[in-house]
Amino acid sequence: MIKFCFPEFRFSFKLGGNLAESIFSLTPTTAEREKKMRKVQNDWEIYLQSAAQASGSNTSEQSDDTKPKHEAGFVKGLVDEVKTDISDFIHRFESHVDHLKIANLIWPNLPAVPISLEETIGASARLLVRAFQIMQASQGMTNVYTIGGVTTFGHDFLHNKTASSDRVKALTSLSNTLNPHSFSAFAGAMENSVKEELAPLIESPDPTDLTRLSLEHPEQWTITWTTFPQVYQPAHAKGLDSTWASALTSAEAATQQFWPMIAEYGMAFYLLILEKLDDARLSDMKSIFAGLWTEELTQKYHDGLLFMIDQRRFETLDPQTVKGFPRFTPATVVLLVQDPATKDLTPIAVRVSGKSGAGAQIYSRLHGTTDSAWIYALSAARVSITVYGIWIGHVYHWHLVTAAMQMTMYNNIEKSNPVYELLQPQSNYLIGFDDVLMLTWPASAPPTSISSPKQFLDLMNDYAKGREFFEDDPINMLARNGIVVSDFSVNTPWDKYPIVGQILEVWSACSEYVTQVVQESYPTDSSVADDRQIEAWIKDSSAHLGGNIRGLPEVKTRQALTDVLTSLIFRVTVHGCARLNSAANPALSFMSNYPPCLQNAEILPPSANLDTKSFLGYLPNTGTISKMNQFLSIFAYSVPYEPLIPLEGIESPEKLFFGPDPTSPRNQALIQLRRRMLKLLVAIDDGIPQVFQWPLNIET
Repeated sequence: MIKFCFPEFRFSFKLGGNLAESIFSLTPTTAEREKKMRKVQNDWEIYLQSAAQASGSNTSEQSDDTKPKHEAGFVKGLVDEVKTDISDFIHRFESHVDHLKIANLIWPNLPAVPISLEETIGASARLLVRAFQIMQASQGMTNVYTIGGVTTFGHDFLHNKTASSDRVKALTSLSNTLNPHSFSAFAGAMENSVKEELAPLIESPDPTDLTRLSLEHPEQWTITWTTFPQVYQPAHAKGLDSTWASALTSAEAATQQFWPMIAEYGMAFYLLILEKLDDARLSDMKSIFAGLWTEELTQKYHDGLLFMIDQRRFETLDPQTVKGFPRFTPATVVLLVQDPATKDLTPIAVRVSGKSGAGAQIYSRLHGTTDSAWIYALSAARVSITVYGIWIGHVYHWHLVTAAMQMTMYNNIEKSNPVYELLQPQSNYLIGFDDVLMLTWPASAPPTSISSPKQFLDLMNDYAKGREFFEDDPINMLARNGIVVSDFSVNTPWDKYPIVGQILEVWSACSEYVTQVVQESYPTDSSVADDRQIEAWIKDSSAHLGGNIRGLPEVKTRQALTDVLTSLIFRVTVHGCARLNSAANPALSFMSNYPPCLQNAEILPPSANLDTKSFLGYLPNTGTISKMNQFLSIFAYSVPYEPLIPLEGIESPEKLFFGPDPTSPRNQALIQLRRRMLKLLVAIDDGIPQVFQWPLNIET
């Protein structure tokens, strides 16, 4: 379900020919809410409040009287299909309005998607500032390339020799549309998000457009490596450009680099995707790879050395055409074998398929697959892993579930409650950002084959079917996949799957913090059971007409409360890793490592022989590279609104959550969390830590 949560007012409207022109009747829900909401004055005010040195946010500075409430309700949907008539959409939307209590049957498995007008306005203005913050790095793409017979700066190929971007235009338009606080304008923006689904499909090709070209040489993937701030120079000095380019020309290099790229650089994508074969998985793999299965592989299984990465979930997706080019997410299965001494994993077989299994092909270098077809198969697997990482690993686990729980927290828990004191400082910005993403999808979303909000919600609904809250926790994900530390440790724990060690350190730090706060706040289990606000929060979060989150426990004990709060604090905290420059550069921005789509929906046969230039035509073109790099850059090259490690100091009284006394037990727990995260941050960034870049909240 997608849930609309408009602040301050319920509304009703009548059909007026155009959703943006519909007539709204605004009625305060209570006399207390008749007070005017605080209005953001302009982008400059937003910038000043959002800069790293600012001590507060628009949301946190508001008084209880003016802070928006997140009122629950549901909307029928954006559209059932791209060509749905807009007037029919309006009619269906209107017919289900019942003071914002609207049952949604399109996405019944999804956590509620809260929508706040005021937070959307604030987020659009802040993101507009960020779109300008990244321009200096973008304009630093000054290495010269020759592509399609044109020789010019990398920036020109990615941005078509312009300084503006689709994101800037979209955010400017949205910000202007939504200010001042106008419910009809908000509805109009929702209408536009539906209409814009058609735009990519009908746009006429422009043969002079430099963003429509395929790269011609593997080394040209450095096109996104800016020279300011330095990305290209140190990466080139280390030889990473030639090393990673070799995976596009050498089957051996492609094989060797496949697993380390996931294990070392997949933290921001929450790539806990590796599964160790058990009896059920063995039977499945034998069925998939029946034509090449051997007794030797069966023995590898008995020795505990067979693993898989299964992304067949993408067999639900159709290829999409955007700006005249296909965007294809292949469904893939990779079978990997482990060296018992080095603990290295090597891919030995790959299955690639399309919608509903169409065109399925099996690739194995031991069974006649050509070098170019093998490189293609591993690249197809990289695409499916990237799409999983963006939308499921990152957005579903960290954005969607968290936003629903934050919404119900605001609706049910008062400011004086210990749970509010713990959660609220890390519960800003997310809802507004998610709303802006939905409203500016063509410009803001990364260029996967998920080319509309509806396709995104369809995919998330499919993934969420039967999924319970605690399944997203890393310990549970690893246990379910059969991944244990002894299988990936040689010299130090998890040194052969480093992102797991990093993620588990965040989990441990959050668990210790939450445990101490709960122990101090609730001296007995009965004190938790007697807290009616917690009871109401969990009930609302679990309800189909509330948060729609399955698997939440009955919170009657300190342990049950600790479990729920740890999961939430972890999701917000670990998300901060995505804003480190090292999360994007140089590995993800060398985009053949993590391509967001294939630009040819043809699945190559294992016997195919392609030259390098022809093969590169399957990978993202300059326009797709540009959009993906802008997505990565909005994380890497903008300052956080509020850093996890306060600029004023870890023990600064004004930055403590539980009163100004740094010696109080709950504040001591917070201080210890910050110290542990600082140590991890230094370790991740390898000697050049961005101490203040890890954000306190989910901002982007």
